[in-house]
Amino acid sequence: CWPLMMWEQTLRENKWDILCNATKKFNRDGEFVTFSAMELSSDIIKYPSGINERNHRNAYFYDEDDSVCFSWREYPDTMEWFRIMNGRRYMQIPHTHEYKLNCAHHNPVHERLIEVFSDKKSGEYFHVPGKSPTEDHGGFLEFLKRGYRVGFVGGGDYHCNVPGIHYPANLKAGYMTESCQGGYAAVISKKLTRAGIWGAMHSRKTYATTGARIIIHFSMTHREYETHMGEEKVTGLTDRSKRSFSFSFALTTPLKEIILVRQGIPLIKLSPAERCSTNSFLDMDYNAMTGKAVLVDTEPLAGLWMEAKSPPMPSHKFIYYYVKAVQEDGDTVW
Repeated sequence: CWPLMMWEQTLRENKWDILCNATKKFNRDGEFVTFSAMELSSDIIKYPSGINERNHRNAYFYDEDDSVCFSWREYPDTMEWFRIMNGRRYMQIPHTHEYKLNCAHHNPVHERLIEVFSDKKSGEYFHVPGKSPTEDHGGFLEFLKRGYRVGFVGGGDYHCNVPGIHYPANLKAGYMTESCQGGYAAVISKKLTRAGIWGAMHSRKTYATTGARIIIHFSMTHREYETHMGEEKVTGLTDRSKRSFSFSFALTTPLKEIILVRQGIPLIKLSPAERCSTNSFLDMDYNAMTGKAVLVDTEPLAGLWMEAKSPPMPSHKFIYYYVKAVQEDGDTVW
């Protein structure tokens, strides 16, 4: 995709037509998949309440003929974005962008993924007083703690067409930042087609890296039933059965550590030097670059639940897990 940020109305339609014509031209099943996209941002508007709204999201459209382009300077409010795009086949992916994500806004139908890493670095944090404008602003952990179900992707914020290119942003001609390189979004799809990639993204069959081409497989076994990455499992509030997480990997440099995160807090850490923990183990080969980890949570569920109270999610109790692996060179996969 080629995210387009509309700063003004001038030549808006012409720019969007050029973009859509390009995505149509280069989309080829089995070879190269494209989507038209635009960035929506609202960190420049001061509302009457005195709160400086800060919010960054990217909108992706399945079909160029069923897309819409508008200036976020005209429509700075997130709920307006949902209203304008209502009825179209689109996905909106929040990106954390240095504490500028407003976690109060969410559409569970169209927000299926969240960006966890970009050239603005990792978004793995909760609300940070003094940095986040309001208590609703923060990183993807602040987003998840509200009960929102989203898969992980990596991306960039280059504002130019660089699909698949990975280098520090300050090496790109004309880009005036010293921030780090962009990330990658990995999509697990049986078919390299627009329908296949879109369906996998909608099903949250995705993971994020800091730019390394890492391959992983992640699943949970509970009561002998396997739940795969991006899926949900319903169980009783007082369930005492263990949850066993299987994490297979093929890295680009040797492994430093694997971490199982529960409710935003690291629960289990395994490294090549310490391959075993209680009920958990790490098995590797090929110079610690390929292998499998099994990470087991035996704590009864009764005391672990979080309460989802934020609209539009109905009130319910939930627990979320994810795994991240860090390589010796610092590249990371979530």
